[in-house]
Amino acid sequence: MESLRELAKMYSTSTSSNGTSTMFNCLLSEDPQSDSGILWLKSTRKKLKALEDSGAFQDFQMVLEGGAGVAHDATTAVHQSSLAMIGIVVSVVIFFIAFFLRSLTTPLRSVLTIIFTLSSSYGLLAIGCKHSWFSLGNAGEISWLTPVLSFNMIVGLAIDYDVFLMSRILEARLSGHRNDSSIVVGVCNTGNIITAAGIIMAVSFGGLMLSESELVREWSFTLTSAVLIDTFVMRTCIVSTYVCRPADILIVTLPISAKQSVVFRYQF
Repeated sequence: MESLRELAKMYSTSTSSNGTSTMFNCLLSEDPQSDSGILWLKSTRKKLKALEDSGAFQDFQMVLEGGAGVAHDATTAVHQSSLAMIGIVVSVVIFFIAFFLRSLTTPLRSVLTIIFTLSSSYGLLAIGCKHSWFSLGNAGEISWLTPVLSFNMIVGLAIDYDVFLMSRILEARLSGHRNDSSIVVGVCNTGNIITAAGIIMAVSFGGLMLSESELVREWSFTLTSAVLIDTFVMRTCIVSTYVCRPADILIVTLPISAKQSVVFRYQF
């Protein structure tokens, strides 16, 4: 009699009111979020899919879901779309920089400097998590959301400072300065503004490292390090040094009228 009561209780808690679906809870002996737990999830789903295709379930459908399953599916979907997102962002950046600055090499150079900033900030995040800087790495690994949430913001900040600096260098060159003097004028005119803006952004993002959330601390550390690297290394040192190379040709087309234009070739 007691067994019948337990079966009736199990049926009422695991079966829908219309009797068309039933839910079973599987408790693993290991962490379902671990590598071995995800491996078990994938292999079990493959076996269920094979049984369903063979007709073993007849008209029934078997679905393996849960907290770990939903998190794994979300992570997989985001990672699969990341390459398309990166390609679209890079294409848009190249197009607009080439269009507004009328340059062939500047967009490619901008993309390379952005890649350097991203690589440096993500590398520092990995080192910080390994050595527990600012209480990072308590979860034992970097959250998969951190690169996704920070990528577009880092690209936007880096390209903003880059366009601001290059536009001032171009203005100085068009006003009659030589290559080296136009770079000096551009860096001097934008140095204080870029430095102040970078410090303000670093302080704003850095304050979030006091959060109790591991994800927020990782996101804050990534953005703060990226802003500082881009402000004090990329724009002030590497970019100004790179455009001094004689092999870097900046082609600028300035419209004179609706039918003609003049093309300046500058060796930056």
